[in-house]
Amino acid sequence: MKKLLLLVVMLLLAASISAQFRGTEWGMTKEEVIKIEGDDYSEFPWGDSEHLVYKDEILGYDVDVDFVFLDDTLYRASYTFDSDGVDIFRSVLEDKYGKKSTTKSGFLYWKLDETVISMDLGPYPGIYYWPPVFVEKWKPEQLEKERLQAETYEEDEDKL
Repeated sequence: MKKLLLLVVMLLLAASISAQFRGTEWGMTKEEVIKIEGDDYSEFPWGDSEHLVYKDEILGYDVDVDFVFLDDTLYRASYTFDSDGVDIFRSVLEDKYGKKSTTKSGFLYWKLDETVISMDLGPYPGIYYWPPVFVEKWKPEQLEKERLQAETYEEDEDKL
């Protein structure tokens, strides 16, 4: 049964990788993504970027599917989930793309032809998809900065 579940996730991830992420491609507009994903989303700004967030379920885990845009151009996407899903998602990625050592900042990285995948193993786990050109400009330190911003945002949100 576990192997069947891993196979299903691998097929889902493989399908999303071949089109870069869930049938979308880097550089698409928000409207193009909405045509693919549907209109049941939340939208919010974050700094210079805008996010479209969808809800989904993968392997029985609830995930947020986040599409991030700069100047109405898709430049990043992610799955975020509760920490209880880290082991299974890590296992699937490592089975498909190879074992990785965790970086000091708590990330794993896989570089593919058209997409870089990073997995955050920290307190806000997720799997992030990036175009390689963007990743070359953005270093892992920037990812850590974003995570710290998210923690500050959540602390502020709790005060409301």
